[in-house]
Amino acid sequence: MFSCTVTDHPKVRVFLGHGGLLGTIEAVHVGVAMIGIPMYGDQGTNMKMVEAAGMAVILQYKDITKDSVLQALRTILDNSSYTENAKRTSRVFRDRPMSPMDTAIYWTEYVIRHHGAPHMRTAGADLPLHFMMSEVLMKGLAARGHEVTVISHFPQKTQVANFTDISLIGSMPSFVSTVPLDDIATGWVYTTVKIVSELGVTGCEKTLSHPPVQKLMNSKEKFDLVITELFNTDCYVGFAYKFKVPFISIVTTPLLPWGYERFANPDNPAYIGNIFLGHSDRMSFLERLVNTVYMKILQWEYHYWFDMPSQMIARKYFGETLPPLADIVRNTSLVLVNRHFTLNQPVPNVPAVIEVGGLHVEVPKKLPEDIDKYLNESEHGAIFFSLGSTVRADTFSQQKIDAFLQAFSVLPQRVLWKWEGEALPEHPKNIKIAKWLPQADVLGHPNVKVFITHGGLMGTMEAVFNGVPMVAIPLFGDQFHNVRNYEEEGVAIKLDYSTITKEKVLRALKEVLNNPSYKQNAVTLSRAFRDRPMSPLNTAIFWTEYVIRHGGASHMRSAALYLTWYSYKILCLFPHTAKSHFFMAEALMKGLAAKGHQVTMISHFPQKTPIPNYRDISLVGSMPEYVNQVPLDTVATGHVYTTISFLAHIGYDNCKNTMEFPAMKKFVAANEKFDLIVTELFNTDCLLGYVYRQHTPFIALSSSVMMPWAYARFGNPDNPSYMGNHFLYHGNRMTFPERVINVLYQEGLKLVYKFVFDRPANELAKKYFGESLPPLSEIAKNTSLLLVNSHFSLNQPRPLLPNIVEVGGIHLQPPEHKLSKDLKEFIDGAKHGVVIFSLGSSVKADTFPPDKRDAFVQAFSELPQRVLWKWEGDTLPGQPKNVKIVKWLPQMDVLGHPNVRLFVTHGGLMGTTEAAYSGVPMVGIPLFGDQFHNVRSYVLQGIAVTLDYHTISKSTVLSSLKEVLENPSYKENALRIQKALNDRPLSPLDTAIFWTEYAVRHGGAPHLRSAAIELAWYQYLLLDVIAVLFLAVAVVMAVFYFIVKKLFSLC
Repeated sequence: MFSCTVTDHPKVRVFLGHGGLLGTIEAVHVGVAMIGIPMYGDQGTNMKMVEAAGMAVILQYKDITKDSVLQALRTILDNSSYTENAKRTSRVFRDRPMSPMDTAIYWTEYVIRHHGAPHMRTAGADLPLHFMMSEVLMKGLAARGHEVTVISHFPQKTQVANFTDISLIGSMPSFVSTVPLDDIATGWVYTTVKIVSELGVTGCEKTLSHPPVQKLMNSKEKFDLVITELFNTDCYVGFAYKFKVPFISIVTTPLLPWGYERFANPDNPAYIGNIFLGHSDRMSFLERLVNTVYMKILQWEYHYWFDMPSQMIARKYFGETLPPLADIVRNTSLVLVNRHFTLNQPVPNVPAVIEVGGLHVEVPKKLPEDIDKYLNESEHGAIFFSLGSTVRADTFSQQKIDAFLQAFSVLPQRVLWKWEGEALPEHPKNIKIAKWLPQADVLGHPNVKVFITHGGLMGTMEAVFNGVPMVAIPLFGDQFHNVRNYEEEGVAIKLDYSTITKEKVLRALKEVLNNPSYKQNAVTLSRAFRDRPMSPLNTAIFWTEYVIRHGGASHMRSAALYLTWYSYKILCLFPHTAKSHFFMAEALMKGLAAKGHQVTMISHFPQKTPIPNYRDISLVGSMPEYVNQVPLDTVATGHVYTTISFLAHIGYDNCKNTMEFPAMKKFVAANEKFDLIVTELFNTDCLLGYVYRQHTPFIALSSSVMMPWAYARFGNPDNPSYMGNHFLYHGNRMTFPERVINVLYQEGLKLVYKFVFDRPANELAKKYFGESLPPLSEIAKNTSLLLVNSHFSLNQPRPLLPNIVEVGGIHLQPPEHKLSKDLKEFIDGAKHGVVIFSLGSSVKADTFPPDKRDAFVQAFSELPQRVLWKWEGDTLPGQPKNVKIVKWLPQMDVLGHPNVRLFVTHGGLMGTTEAAYSGVPMVGIPLFGDQFHNVRSYVLQGIAVTLDYHTISKSTVLSSLKEVLENPSYKENALRIQKALNDRPLSPLDTAIFWTEYAVRHGGAPHLRSAAIELAWYQYLLLDVIAVLFLAVAVVMAVFYFIVKKLFSLC
């Protein structure tokens, strides 16, 4: 038996093997060059991988002679590059933030903690074998104190604590060193698949009929989780169905051709090679043709050769009521795949597909006092009403304000309303207005029951983080899309802004408050959102340092081993004028500065007090400021065209005015050198011209989910059949008309970006950086890494390449609980809890039209909760006694107060993430941009309701608030999401440090780049393959037609 201990000996120069994945991984792990003699199955593909890495020579079995063997040996032994490449590949393979064992154990326990982790399924493997991988995982779980029962042909020779064997010895012939070479060395895929299918079907019958297994099946023993192998039969998933427990799968190879569909994982044969063929990810036309045909044939064969016989046997032993196995496997919580992108090429994986290649290898803020009091004294909980940082709540029309006020006034909850005006006229006693609120902290208060928001991604993320359901009032941009997502997740209700009335507000609030499913869903979503191996901030720090080290000169490579003793010069180009966008960049840059790196930030938001290692180059005065300056009715159209036009205009002006600004001209003229440049991937690539001129590695930040035009530059899948457009109010489960619209918008927006954004940006870039500048789209393809402000628990799982890293919630920090005396007293004294109302940092709440303002005032006045309202005005007309207005709120500290029951928000991503972090449900009033998408996601998670800005009335506001406040499900869901966010295997900082060092150690990590980016669009979509297949069928039909015609003519 091959042993990693043998290959690890320093005298071992070459390993001759058949290319089996486990043995190959062991050779890679210890850095030994190989001669591979592939015979069947995936061995040819495995050897192609290591051959491409320059550490192996392939020797065909049929060509073996003394001379061929001697030539292969001499090639390896006489050419030192093979050993050097093997050592290099070994370093890359070993270099990961967690060991494969710890990764597998973490995700296994994750599934148990989250009852099958349903938030990781996008649509949609066998108990024993291949045993080595399973054994290591099972022993690791046993060592953690879990009680493990293993059904296999390989019982332990000595007793292992917490490890129970059910032996299958005698039920099947042993295949350990017993199979003749000529029986399997045909290399013919048909033979391999036939053998594998027969073993699977026979193994199923023999295993399930084996007396010890029968004894287990007939017992009343209970399990928390079933682990199966995804290989040659699915019959063992019947155990999960019988025991009614979640199950996960192990794959001892890369995903098999029939393994993708159950996870809805991309399997594009244009660049993902079939494991039964010897193709890499860069295929010729003929290879792609063969790859496509084989993929479809193997999927068909699995259905008829594997699945149908297995179904009959499974029903024989588990009962005729057993559902189709194909339906059961779609509920697989996750799959641990024995692959790693360093060996098997980077491919996009949905979050439920976890790579653990090498698993078997064994190696030696507190809220302001008044707000806190207000929320604490909210006996029936609080509703938090906030339209984020851009929209002014006090610009609601009077009719809509009255609708909210009237709705709030009949609620027992208090309402905390971010109201930018000085006063809220005639607002009920249960409403507290504030011009500024620490949104995330308010949402984190246990008394916050509902968040009324416009659906902006930042605010709704805060609600999700805190497990607060929402009433969302989408106003413009992607807020409708966000709110639709949240509705589908059961965490929000949408309130149409144009038709806001007291009745509609009240209905929405009561639905969220009184229906426990919203709170339950919000808590569930919050737990999932928090449940990740690293904190967003430290993950971002890690990846940033990662790119720095990979992109430096070769003389820096040795210094990378001592990264913690060095600092890098990092430039952040962030000319966008929205404060909510800046939060993400600021958090990252401050984190990097704290790590000792020298940071230069070019932005509109210089620090008020100096920070060590942090230098500001201020753009203040170059553009109009958007902090608490945007009137509500300016942005609350909800029309995508309006949003796109606005973004294109702002992007162009940002670039032009930035480059013309004296401080920027002086900076550019100085030609200062940096180790890394950080940009924002948003509405212009113009400043990539500066990046190109610097010849410096660069990464990008996306302060929202990925923009429709961002996928192509990374070669990442963007299938519109289930990936809702950023600017639409669609979830990930769309009707046919919605999918049609989604496709049209997706492709339309790409064209719009090219002609409306990219062409003007190219003209500007060439003006400032020279006519020889390449197209910005080509420069953009060299982006080393993208840090995305999203997380699969909030924004639906989608496949991402290794160089796209989700860091949703990067700006979050634990509440400091340093609220001002008045805020603390207000929240602490809220017997029924507090509602936080904030529209974020851009929108002025006091620009609510009077009717909408009065709707909130009247609705809040009827709530028993206090309302803390971020209101930029000096007074709030009709301000109820229960409403406190403030121009600024320490949002995170407020949301973190235990008395906060609800966060009313526009759905901005930053604020809603703070709410999710604090376990506060939300009422979302999405206004523009991604807010509709955010709020929709939270609604679907059951932590928010949507309040439509255009239909705001006292009744709609009140019903939304009451729904979240009175329905415990919203709070329960918010707490569930909150718990999930904190459950992660590594601290974010440790993970970030690892990946940063990884980048330097591996010289730019080119192995992270997908081959898909090199394909022409027609190759990526397989149009050339489809055309040839269609032509082939047409030719065959034509020949058949003429033969038949000729035969008939002879009759």
